[in-house]
Amino acid sequence: MENNRVFTHDSVLILIASFCYMSTVMMINPLIVGFATSIGASALVAGLLAAMMNLTSLIVRPFAGRISDQVSKYRLASIGSMQLELIATF
Repeated sequence: MENNRVFTHDSVLILIASFCYMSTVMMINPLIVGFATSIGASALVAGLLAAMMNLTSLIVRPFAGRISDQVSKYRLASIGSMQLELIATF
């Protein structure tokens, strides 16, 4: 008889990893709104900030995913860190 269990050890590990990743990605929205209001932003500005973050993510993620499939992850990380350094110096 075959063992056709749905929740195997590997599938449980994948579910846990997916939950941890998605919870950290989704947790930024309420945190950024709370942070914006704590530094004096109105509810409108905090909502617009969260909306712009989600809109940017919606537009950029498909392209970033395709690029990350084609280019080395180490190269992308080094390019991103150089860009952050350039932005931080100005």
